[in-house]
Amino acid sequence: MVPNVGTVGYTAFTNQVVNPQLELIYSSPNMRDFTFSFAFYPRSPSEAKTVSQIINLFKFHAAPEIKTGDSGFFLIPPSLFDIQFMIKGQENPNLPVIASCVLTSIDVNYAPHGWASYQTEGIDFGGSGNPVATTMTLRFKETIVHSKHTLPELS
Repeated sequence: MVPNVGTVGYTAFTNQVVNPQLELIYSSPNMRDFTFSFAFYPRSPSEAKTVSQIINLFKFHAAPEIKTGDSGFFLIPPSLFDIQFMIKGQENPNLPVIASCVLTSIDVNYAPHGWASYQTEGIDFGGSGNPVATTMTLRFKETIVHSKHTLPELS
């Protein structure tokens, strides 16, 4: 690469080199977001029903509510989630503390291995048509902006 003559002349004349680093301007913090993925492999009709109920429950709580009587002009925000990582009945101190969150998206994949496979007649649980494997990915966003005062201290 051929150097710019002006840059070379400036460097030679002033004995200073232009800093090639970009400067970043801090505008504001972002709310933290978290992604959790779950794989389900039901082994019975009751487990398959439970998987379906779990997925439907998350879909329900991720959706806003339309306020009745206002022609759908106002929406009530989705549910808040308080997520804690537990170990032996207590909050796990080795994992991050998460503030109240909203579920911003839910992705369900009924073909996580690249093909869809369903229970058929005579195999396992009798042709129920339930997916053999399902993955669910949940994306949460905290409702507060953390600062140095809200994060746990380093010890």
